[in-house]
This record gives sequence, C-alpha cells and structure tokens, in this order.
Amino acid sequence: MQARSRQRLPLEPSCSRPAGRFGGPLARFACFDRLPTMKITINQQATELPASATVADALAQLQARPPFAVAVNTVFVPRTQYAVHALQDGDRMEVISPVTGG
Repeated sequence: MQARSRQRLPLEPSCSRPAGRFGGPLARFACFDRLPTMKITINQQATELPASATVADALAQLQARPPFAVAVNTVFVPRTQYAVHALQDGDRMEVISPVTGG
C-alpha cells in the first residue's frame, strides 16, 4: 500500500485584505471578506459587519468618540455590555451624543 502525502492546510485562510486594515477590536476580522456578514443600520446608514460582531465592534468601525449612549432596536445598551451584546442581521443601532449650547 502506498502512503498518501497529506497537504497541510494553513491555520489562517489567505486574505485579500492586508492584515491590520481594521485596527483595535476589529483586528480579529482582518479577513472579514471571507466571513459571513450581516447588514445592520447604524444611525440610519446601512452598514455591513461580520456575522459575529458586537456593539463594541460596530463602535470601533464607526470610530465613535465618548461621550455617547447606544441603543439597539430602541433598547438602551449599558457600556458594560458593549463587548458581549451580539448584533443580529437587520438590527438598528443608534449612537447618541449629547449636544451642548443654547
């Protein structure tokens, strides 16, 4: 019996996007063109994110600067939940910043 040679597959898929294109929390999605995606609305603008994205990931893509509050489908999301609050396809996320002045 002849032994078959086994080709090892790379642990990480090759990516058409350069690593690090998404800095910060989205760095783990550097090859997100190969991952399943979802479409959500952030501040009334359609946005595409990786299917496993959280509120923190969406905020990183938006490059939001504090202070702000976040609501997903009109429900307030506490800051302590940003990293664990998973978004779903079709969600509507609002990032609200205070306005000062008179």
